[in-house]
Parts: sequence; structure tokens; C-alpha cells
Amino acid sequence: MRLFRVSQSFDAFSIVAEAAVQKKKQLMTFVSMIAVIMLAAIIIALLGVCVAAIPTGAVSVGFVEYYARVRDDADSRLEGDPLSLLGKQTEQKNMSADEYLLYLLQKERNK
Repeated sequence: MRLFRVSQSFDAFSIVAEAAVQKKKQLMTFVSMIAVIMLAAIIIALLGVCVAAIPTGAVSVGFVEYYARVRDDADSRLEGDPLSLLGKQTEQKNMSADEYLLYLLQKERNK
């Protein structure tokens, strides 16, 4: 009985192989179409990286450099004697030094 099943499996495999040989051109067309589609997908992915990711990175680097430059400019403007800077700020705000410091603390807490 087992021998009969093995011969059925062998017959089935030989039928599949014979069908593959007969449809060789269609199978090759199918495989080549899949290869072309995969190649197109790879090209589209690479174009997506070139069109979207690289410019986005360049723009973000520009923003980072700009804000670093602004921060450095602000830091350079604040260099000097802290008391003279405090005096200038209190004169501009028309406050005493203590009032101005309290104003800055409240402003910082509200952020």
C-alpha cells in the first residue's frame, strides 16, 4: 500500500516537472517581470532617499547652524560685567535691581 502512495507522489512530481518544461517561456516571462518590478522598486526607494531624506537632512542642519549662530551672538552680547548689564536692563525697564530680578524669576517660572 505504501509503495502505491510513493508512486502517486512520484507521478505527481513528474507531471509538475513536465508542465514546467512545457510552460518554460511563460515561467521565464513571469520571473523576468518580477525582476523588473523589484529593480523598479529599488530605484524608486533610492530616488525617495535622494529626493526627500537628503534635502530634509540638509535643511535641518541649516536650522541647527542658524540657531547655534543666534545663540552664540546672544551669548557674546551678554559678555561683560554682569552689574553693568543689570544696570542697563533696569534703566530700560525703569525698575530697581531687586524688582528686575523678581521680574526675571516670574518670567522664568511662567515658561
